Amino acid sequence: MKTKLLFLLFLIGLSSFAQTLPSNVPANGLLFYYPFNGNTNDISGNNINGNPSNLTFVSDRFGNSNSACSFNGINSSMQPYLANNPQVNNTRTITGWFKAAWPISKSMDFAVINYGNNPDNAFKISFYSKGYLDITFEEQTFSSQENYFNSQWTFFALTFDDNTNFFSLYINNVLELSGTADLFANGFGDSIRIGKNNEKDYFEGVLDDIAIWNRVLTPTELSALYTPAPPSYTLIPDANFEQKLIELGIDTDGLNGKVLTHNISTVKFLNLTKSNISDLTGIQDFVSLTDLYCGQNLLTTLNISKNTALTTLDCNNNRITSLDVSNNIALLNLSCYANQLTSLDVKANTALTKLDSGSNLYTSLDVSSNTALTFLGCNTSQLTSLDVSNNTALNLLDCRENKLTSLDVSKITTLTELYCQSNQLTILDVSKNKVLEYVNCSKNQLTTLDLSVNTSMVGLYAISNQLTSLNLKNGNNKNFLLNNYTKFTNNPNLTCIQVDDVVYSNANWATLKDANATYNTTCETTTVVLSDTNFEQKLIDLGIDTDGLNGKITVENVSSVTTLDLSNSNIKDLTGIEYFTSLTTLNLSNNQLTSLDVSNNLLLETLDASSNQLTTLDLSKNTKLTIVYVVNNPLVSLNLRNGNNANFILPSNTGKKSASGLYTSFLGLTALSCIQVDDENYSNANWSNIKESTTVYANTCKNLGVDESTRNQAVIYPNPTKGELNIKNLNLEKANVYNTLGQLVKSFTLNSGNTDNSINLSGLPKGVYYIYLISGDAASAKKVIVE
Repeated sequence: MKTKLLFLLFLIGLSSFAQTLPSNVPANGLLFYYPFNGNTNDISGNNINGNPSNLTFVSDRFGNSNSACSFNGINSSMQPYLANNPQVNNTRTITGWFKAAWPISKSMDFAVINYGNNPDNAFKISFYSKGYLDITFEEQTFSSQENYFNSQWTFFALTFDDNTNFFSLYINNVLELSGTADLFANGFGDSIRIGKNNEKDYFEGVLDDIAIWNRVLTPTELSALYTPAPPSYTLIPDANFEQKLIELGIDTDGLNGKVLTHNISTVKFLNLTKSNISDLTGIQDFVSLTDLYCGQNLLTTLNISKNTALTTLDCNNNRITSLDVSNNIALLNLSCYANQLTSLDVKANTALTKLDSGSNLYTSLDVSSNTALTFLGCNTSQLTSLDVSNNTALNLLDCRENKLTSLDVSKITTLTELYCQSNQLTILDVSKNKVLEYVNCSKNQLTTLDLSVNTSMVGLYAISNQLTSLNLKNGNNKNFLLNNYTKFTNNPNLTCIQVDDVVYSNANWATLKDANATYNTTCETTTVVLSDTNFEQKLIDLGIDTDGLNGKITVENVSSVTTLDLSNSNIKDLTGIEYFTSLTTLNLSNNQLTSLDVSNNLLLETLDASSNQLTTLDLSKNTKLTIVYVVNNPLVSLNLRNGNNANFILPSNTGKKSASGLYTSFLGLTALSCIQVDDENYSNANWSNIKESTTVYANTCKNLGVDESTRNQAVIYPNPTKGELNIKNLNLEKANVYNTLGQLVKSFTLNSGNTDNSINLSGLPKGVYYIYLISGDAASAKKVIVE
């Protein structure tokens, strides 16, 4: 079992090297011993030198320089050649000293010593990522379950007897673990690894006096190896800080300006609240600290750069002017409100779930990296802007008493509570915050507030605004909280408040409003809904919409507009154009419109709707219309029978455009078979050169008009399609396929006696197409996407 030949060699050479060893190091059975005195040489006499890689020599536990070896956790290691001994199942004793802080490395395993053919599955002594010291025999692991990432020098000794398979682990000369390990068979090879398991698992910390014997050392021999340095102390200059540590039972030797470092290195929870402390010098040696509460003291500075295990820091109500938490990447909860901070950088703290930083002096706060935040408090500061677009996990946002002029919470669908009172907000859109329960938006400059979609809302405090419209009809009014949770007084221009039940509101909410306001289930609308944000943005750019991007515009702002240029604006929906009742000129060219209704724009004279995706257009109500420019559309139906055809402006004989730059033309509309006009004879005589030869003028385009019942009856699928397209519930004679430019790209003749037909669009480029379905005297255009 034991390697007798090697043991005999040790005995023969003992007299030649024993003098080089410290007196407390047994020579009997010693394989190697590394004191790390400025090098990695073995002084056992066996010359098993360390073969180091990327090591640094530092002070040992006694303060002697260049007397211990530092491993960086990235690529530092030793790999001495040991001539195939010991085997993984041999008797042994392994001893040494380590000092490890909370690691920067993301590894799950930090190997101190390892050997065996398979680095991951042989014998090793290593740290688990929680700081536990583990012993692994092949696939069998025994764990200390104690955190040794405490920056303290610690002695370890492992013994293993191959006759009994019994192992013992001593920590600081106290038996920590013992038991029986199963037999294992992996061989050793030619080298042993110190500070390394495999290419990704490196030790991060300091090692000293590493040694291996091929026998089990006696308890007396192990005790002799345990040579700790004299107790170290941490200075605590603030008497109130030390007194608090005494009261907590952490400082046990009285008020003397210091505390045993060993006593504080393992402390995880420390509550120093309301202790009249001015100086927290000494906190740096609380290396295991996870929760620090030091609020309501007299601190002006706070250095927690060494407390890298912190998950909670509460330092509220001090006099701190700067706070650096860049090293505290494990931080989950940070409360630093009511200090004198002029800046706060939390970009490195990506794990933060709670940040309460209000009542400070900073003017900006970047929380774009803190995507895990569920609570954000930044109230009573000097913020002029706040971007929370990345904080989509927020439940509570408190940004009250700042200088905010805008606040976008549209992406925070998890938001339940919003406190934004005492700012300069003119718009507050909470239409996307469907689970919102409470809003306090008092003392802003809001004119409209719509909470009708917020069906979980139980409280609104909106006093001292400029509200003219308030919609609280959310189906949950009877669950609203009263007292100091709901109120909307001091809004002198608010005359109507929309609610669920007038009788209930009058009976229960009488004191929540101004005297001149009434409750009603419907309040006359004074605003126009704008569904398309690009449409609204264009109106903002033109100076027509003056209250920001909120999906609305006042009727007053649009009713007097006479000329409107919306060209090149990527508009898809023109809902709201019906309120522009004074329009005479409308330019919609180069957009994405698929439908257009201008039947309420009765003063319209010039319409440019070119380069859109319109399939039908009815202008019969626009009796003043004289210019219609609709080229580059897939039109299949156009009604110009407005009683004013004789006054339409046409291109001159010279080809020049009219003074306005436009004229009426239907050229290029190849899908358009018929145009409905006032007088087909007049149009044929005067408009023959502004249409395609396949297009006719008619007083009634009966057989080419779009029949509404036909449109609703036909079913096409799949859409989008990769090629085959099924058409059901309709007898069809023909199906023509046009691209978005109105060009015919395919035509199909179908069986009119069959209500189930199919066509194949394979071979067409990917994009949008229009299928023109012809059925007897009716036709229908369907939009199809080819993938």
